[in-house]
Amino acid sequence: MKRLTILIIIFFFNCTDLLTENNLYKSVILRGGSWIEFQNSDVISFLDNDFSLQILVSGMVDNTNNAKVLFSVINESDNSLELGLLRNTSVNNAIDIYINGVAQNTIISDDLNWSTVSFNLITVTSDKSEDGSNTSVIKVFINEQELYISDPTSINFGNTNLIIGARVNSSQTYANNFWVGLIDEIRFWNFALPQTEIEFHATNLSKINSSSGCSDPQFLNFTSCQSNGETWTGIYSDERLNNLKGLWRFNYNSPRFNLVDESCLELELDSGLINNNICENINGVLYTLPGYSAQFSRQGI
Repeated sequence: MKRLTILIIIFFFNCTDLLTENNLYKSVILRGGSWIEFQNSDVISFLDNDFSLQILVSGMVDNTNNAKVLFSVINESDNSLELGLLRNTSVNNAIDIYINGVAQNTIISDDLNWSTVSFNLITVTSDKSEDGSNTSVIKVFINEQELYISDPTSINFGNTNLIIGARVNSSQTYANNFWVGLIDEIRFWNFALPQTEIEFHATNLSKINSSSGCSDPQFLNFTSCQSNGETWTGIYSDERLNNLKGLWRFNYNSPRFNLVDESCLELELDSGLINNNICENINGVLYTLPGYSAQFSRQGI
């Protein structure tokens, strides 16, 4: 099959409104024909075990009736969805979940309105069985609400990449079902987050953990706070950051197509963790098809 021609094109959301260090972009706008791609070699060890994928996402006005994929891992033989979420084409406050190529459920939430710019935290968790059956239970949360739970199921993730905003095979000869909307943040954990932690994230959208910070606010991380005789407070264990394997916030002061994993920066909250060489550096790439563009925006959380 002829390989698709892929362009990497990014534009300013407002070219006349200059940015400074304190005036950053907050999100990326996918207007169709664009997606974010993470290589299979970087994510497969996590997909095959416990994981959580969190996407802070918004829809926007779109006049087409095409199914739009929020995220996908596809079967390379027939391009079906091994696991994926799609914006429902007929219900404006719903998403459809596919597992092993089959539509499992339409998930409806009063929080969703895909026709407007309104951000919601979508969380998908996979909790692998410990009984040797090689099955996992998939859950879907819209903000703090658990709205879907699967039966134990076996998913073969194979050699396909993790795609945000489309359905694309690893050779990029097939690309379809493009998202239309804004992505504010993506988080990838090697742990099936419990509902209590997802509830915290949903009600504190800009926070990874609930540490309140240093008693002297000039010290911005745990290590510098403690070494200067101050106290770092908070009830949410920073040790959970060991499970944060990927973080992409799009808080850039210029557009870019190489999306560098920021999870290592979060590890600086906990003393010494940054030096333990445990960061995976799962870097992504923003792609577009010819005739399309991706933009960066200051709209976001």
